[in-house]
Amino acid sequence: QGNSKLRAVGVTTVKLIGGKVVDLQTKYMPLPEVESEATKASVEEYFKDPYFNESVGTLTTEATKMGLAHFMADEGRRVAGADMGFYHIGGTRIASLAEGDVARAKIFELEPFNSDMVITTMSLKEIEEMIFNKFNDKVNYKESHRVDLIPSGLRYTIITNKAGDAVAVKLYPEVKKELYKVAVSNYVYENKTYNYTRRAEEGRTPLVTTYLIDRLAEGPYTPDNTPRGEMR
Repeated sequence: QGNSKLRAVGVTTVKLIGGKVVDLQTKYMPLPEVESEATKASVEEYFKDPYFNESVGTLTTEATKMGLAHFMADEGRRVAGADMGFYHIGGTRIASLAEGDVARAKIFELEPFNSDMVITTMSLKEIEEMIFNKFNDKVNYKESHRVDLIPSGLRYTIITNKAGDAVAVKLYPEVKKELYKVAVSNYVYENKTYNYTRRAEEGRTPLVTTYLIDRLAEGPYTPDNTPRGEMR
């Protein structure tokens, strides 16, 4: 698959001379928009399945997209026993969840990627670097120049210039330490468009869907919809 949503396939042509790559060309080949009735019927069957429609818990109030991102970051931090947690807003795949019962299907719709959180160690300088470089990302522009990294255990402010680029990041950690145990989504840790100094992986949390469902099973959850990152 090239691009996204099966709109194209990526075709790469490699030219070799004497076993050495001398040319590399990549292009997208558009795919026709054909809806498979068999696939559509299969999806509908999943949505009818009682297991997926079963309530796994309740929200005491509506969760916005930001509140859901906080939920993912906070619970990842909690199960990891970490000082801080970071999720990315692009990994939050639904716009909101209504107050009341939450169906299991909604949790899988919220996080459909089988993601988990990587446990590692970071300094405040490395955290600042991660936020700063992602904001100014010139490779994946659709994820830059916004509050992309959603924190748990701290707040931050991105200072921008007239062109809209970040010139500084101010961090407000809940506890000040030389080094922090951090739970960061595996997408952020593994994706090189997040350009920062990575330390060794020290462990992983259960799947995000697993720890969210486990938390909802503990009792009603109250979302925190207040932003923790801002631009100025």
